Formats: sequence, structure tokens, C-alpha cells
Amino acid sequence: IDPNAPEIMDTPIEATDEWLIVWDKLKRSGWSYKPPSGLDTDWTYFAPDKKGVKNGVEDQDYFKGEEAVRAFCKIAYGWDPRGAKKVRLLRQAEEEEEQA
Repeated sequence: IDPNAPEIMDTPIEATDEWLIVWDKLKRSGWSYKPPSGLDTDWTYFAPDKKGVKNGVEDQDYFKGEEAVRAFCKIAYGWDPRGAKKVRLLRQAEEEEEQA
């Protein structure tokens, strides 16, 4: 976990959070995004208080594509998409067991 990563407001990102929950926490903490322009094919994602790429550092202030944001979250916040999948599978198994 990176102590210099942008602060997450309210509830911190958990290793087992699903991606949509992680992205919701990022948005509530000031992260934003813009659609591709010109020859770009990926959306650009911005850390809090960052609005453009001119004076920013790629993979720190802004990120090209969702995969870059996911990779950052793994390093900066300890997020583990495999952990989220395990939790989801366990919940499904519990629900199936309850229905049986």
C-alpha cells in the first residue's frame, strides 16, 4: 500500500471489493474521467484535483485506460481482484446452499 496515494474518502478500498465498488469509492474521492479524443482509444482517468495531462505524470496523476487504474489500485490501495472473485464465489455457494 502506497502512503502517498490519493486519500479515499469514507470507506477505504478493501482487497476484496468488486471493481464497481472500487470505482465508486474512487469517484466519491474526487477521481474523474474523460472519453478518448483524437487518435486515443482509451478513456483517461484522473486522480483527485487533476484535470489534464499537460502537467501531470502518467500512471500517477492520470491513467490511460481502466486497466491502468486497476493496476494502480492494486499497488496503491492493496486491492486484489482475485480476492473479490473468491468472495463472490463464496457468497454464491452460500446462497445455493440456503436454497437447497
